[in-house]
Amino acid sequence: MNKFLILLLCLGAFQGPFTFQNSTNNEGTITYTEVVKLKVDLPEGMEFLAGRIPSEKVNTMELVFDENKSLYRRVKGAAKEKTNPFNGGNSNVTTMSIGGGENSSTFINFEEAKIVRSENVMGQRFLVNQDMTEATNWKVLDTQKEILGYTCIKAELTKGDDIITAWFSPELPLPIGPQQYHNLPGAVLQIESGPENARRTITATHIEWAEVSDQIEAPNKGKKVNADEFEKIVEKRLDAFRDGSSDGNVQIQVIGR
Repeated sequence: MNKFLILLLCLGAFQGPFTFQNSTNNEGTITYTEVVKLKVDLPEGMEFLAGRIPSEKVNTMELVFDENKSLYRRVKGAAKEKTNPFNGGNSNVTTMSIGGGENSSTFINFEEAKIVRSENVMGQRFLVNQDMTEATNWKVLDTQKEILGYTCIKAELTKGDDIITAWFSPELPLPIGPQQYHNLPGAVLQIESGPENARRTITATHIEWAEVSDQIEAPNKGKKVNADEFEKIVEKRLDAFRDGSSDGNVQIQVIGR
C-alpha cells in the first residue's frame, strides 16, 4: 500500500469542506454516462408485457467546472430519452420518473457553500436549495480501481436506506462530482446508488481541460423550495401515483435524486 493511500485511510470518515489545491489544470468538462438498470416483477397473468418493459435508461451528462463552482447537466445535442413505450395503448403499465437524468441539473458554488438543483416532477419544475453538508460525511475505504487511466479510491455515504458508492481520483485534486455528490479529496469519476430495482451507475467517459467558467451558471427557473420541502412534495406525488395505480396495473418508478 503506498504512502498516499495510507494517509487517506487514516482520515477514516472524511468530513468538512475540502480546500481546492492549485493545479495547472483546474477548469474543464467531464462527460458521464448515466445508466439506470430497471427490474420489474410482473404479476401473474401479465408476463406478456416483459418484452415491452425497458431494462435500462441511459443518459449522457456532463460536469463543467472550475476551481470554485460546477454545473452537472445534460450534454447539449445529446439524444433525449425515447418516448414512453407504454403510452397510447391499453398496456396496464403506469410509469413515473422523478429527478436525475436529462431533466435535471445541479449547480454547486464551493466558495458560498451553495447547491441549487433543478428537478422536474411530473411536468413541474422545482429549484431545490440544498445544504452542502448533506453529502460530505464520506467514509474512505481501502479499495482501488482505474477509471480513464486515473487511480480511483472507493468511498461510501449512507443516505437513508441507500448506501452510495463513489470512486474518486486524488490525481484530480478537485472536490467535484456528478449530481450533488462532491467534497472528496479528488474528482468523483463514478457513482453507484439507488434501490435494487432501479440501480443507478454514473461513470466518467471523457475529460477535457478547457476554459468553461462562462458556462457555469445556476439554474433559475422553477418553484423555489428547500430540500425537505422537495422530499415532501415527491412523497405526496408518489402516494398519489400509487393510489391512482392500485387497480392491478404494473407500476414503474425511477427516482434519481
